[in-house]
Amino acid sequence: MSADTSGERPISYLALEAGVPVLSSGGAELGRVATVVQDDGLDIFTGIVVETARGRRFVAADHVGAITTARVETDLGDDAADHLPEPDGAPVVKVDPADAEGGGPLL
Repeated sequence: MSADTSGERPISYLALEAGVPVLSSGGAELGRVATVVQDDGLDIFTGIVVETARGRRFVAADHVGAITTARVETDLGDDAADHLPEPDGAPVVKVDPADAEGGGPLL
């Protein structure tokens, strides 16, 4: 049985919450969002840290497609979680979705 996505809508990475499933290009779950990573100096999204069966792994922003309230889509293959790098100490931001609501345009 698939998850109910009737209330699903696109969101900014700033509104992405921990625990949201991260999917491969084939729709398999690679893991779940642990944290969002951004370059504070440039104020840009650089990727997400994903909690996988093998621990936390980093997915670079260039592999992230759609971000919605129900999932994060990537262009990675179904077995990619086994080969993703561990986070390397890049700035990690715990985003409060309330900060992204009603405060102007979302990036």
